[in-house]
Amino acid sequence: ELEGITDSLVDEIQSQKMLVSAENGTLQTQANLIVPGQIVEEIIAQFAHDEIARDNQVVTAPGSETFGFVADAAILRRVLTNALKNALEASPAGATVSVGFHREEANAVFWVRNPGQVPPEVRSQLFRRYFSTKGENRGLGTYSMKLLTEEYLKGRVSFESSPGEGTTFRVSLPLEARRAQR
Repeated sequence: ELEGITDSLVDEIQSQKMLVSAENGTLQTQANLIVPGQIVEEIIAQFAHDEIARDNQVVTAPGSETFGFVADAAILRRVLTNALKNALEASPAGATVSVGFHREEANAVFWVRNPGQVPPEVRSQLFRRYFSTKGENRGLGTYSMKLLTEEYLKGRVSFESSPGEGTTFRVSLPLEARRAQR
């Protein structure tokens, strides 16, 4: 249990450091070969003994494809970790949260789906800094997902939420790294 708490604290510190660097424009990116199945397995394993997962099950979505592409693995890992953390926090005990990936045209698309629904009054504020439905000192997860994905991975983050379908966050990244504009 102590090891899990330590891992959570280290992860939170790394997350904050990455966010501060991203906001300051000093975050350095690295090009890594990413195999989606491997990165998704790592993220799912990270939550296996985490209190946040409670009695929930996290699975790789059926239909996920095997392929590779180049992007910054550490930043992508942070974005997907935040998406999964939010999905678990928004899920009732006993729920199944799925993480999937596939190619869609010239993009690698990752998604995290949970059975919960985002209330209509929350949707327009979801990606704002410090906006949270979970209390004070929160609200950096979806904000950092959007900042890191759009500014550093040159992709897009979106979500859909509806009764019966639940909520799906999508992270769409170019299969070929886009060069910085000069």
